[in-house]
Amino acid sequence: MKATVKKTNSGIFVRADKGLGLLAFSPYTGLIYAIHASQAREAIDWLERRRKEPPEETYRSSLGVGWDTNFSEARFLSPHLLPRQEAWTTLVAPASPILINWFITGMCPLACRYCYAEDLMRDSSAEPGPTELKRTAESILALNPLVVVLTGGDPLFGPNFPRAVELLSERTGLIVDTSGYTFTKRHLELFIRHRISVRVSLDSERPKTQQQQRPIHPDYSKSDRHERSSLHAALNMICACLDADIHVTVQTVATKKNVNDLLGLAEKLNRLGVHAWRVFKVVDSHSQHEEYLRLVGERTDAGKKILSRGKGPYQYMFSRLLKYTTREWQGRVALQLTGDDVPNAIVLVGPNGHFYTESNVQVQKALIDPRRHTAPSLAAIHAKVNMMAHAERYLNKTTSAYR
Repeated sequence: MKATVKKTNSGIFVRADKGLGLLAFSPYTGLIYAIHASQAREAIDWLERRRKEPPEETYRSSLGVGWDTNFSEARFLSPHLLPRQEAWTTLVAPASPILINWFITGMCPLACRYCYAEDLMRDSSAEPGPTELKRTAESILALNPLVVVLTGGDPLFGPNFPRAVELLSERTGLIVDTSGYTFTKRHLELFIRHRISVRVSLDSERPKTQQQQRPIHPDYSKSDRHERSSLHAALNMICACLDADIHVTVQTVATKKNVNDLLGLAEKLNRLGVHAWRVFKVVDSHSQHEEYLRLVGERTDAGKKILSRGKGPYQYMFSRLLKYTTREWQGRVALQLTGDDVPNAIVLVGPNGHFYTESNVQVQKALIDPRRHTAPSLAAIHAKVNMMAHAERYLNKTTSAYR
């Protein structure tokens, strides 16, 4: 099988990868899995519906959820290694990026206090036109990512989202990151038509806390469209997508204002019918370090003063959250906990089409290929991006650090 992305008859996207075996993305759950090379052929036959039985039953309750089995029978793995972690002796870096984040716009109706992309935001001169949009999509697809996340800014805010979906659909797995503030019925129709996995930002069930962390941007609040709180918008979108059988992952950023409420939020999400939850630590940023300290506090769990980027606080609370969800959810909801200690594990593309990663020297974005800003070579990606950390992030090895 060629190392290009293919959509199988089950709707699962797959890509062969030297060393990792087979990578698979499920739009039904929004999750990425690595399949051991020894079972890759059997897995392909199952995903193509050429055989009824998967290589092992663990496939059915994880990668099979949404098309071969019901969510009520889900048992999500952590990390996402099939058939199970014990079958793997080593995990190697992927040959090319597993996932690429594409900032299709720097515009956003919100002004989230911890936004890590402020250096790519609100520059109208960098907003892509139709020609730039197509050129960037082709540069991304040339790298054969298993998944592309359409993000920003807010990808639903502005005219580029439908066109970006058209350029990528069927050629790679699709996820959209959004606050839901400008979500419409037209967006929902696109999600359904193209089987897009949706990730919605929700920090707290408490309106005041949500609004404090994710306030409406001052420019947008002056317009006639400013009618709702960010909490109301997020819940409206979550419920609309769930009612339409569109998979939803809730994304939560932990701060000192909401970290003690996370266990309560976990229970609410479970009752809503949400099957995936990602919880992040605040990422320190060059221009907003003081705001970072105000959001997370000035000391780590060990009582040391936070002076620069590092593991930061909340190790204990994240461990409690993992124990609680493991006991109460028993694998029926996919939990992903991320840290902030490996900055250069991601590949992201700005609205101007330039490819970046997070610098591991300074708190800022770094061009991946200074000679080819909009079409980096794989050699440049491997030189600038920590591809092992990249694999661990998207195969959910980061959650294991809190056990």
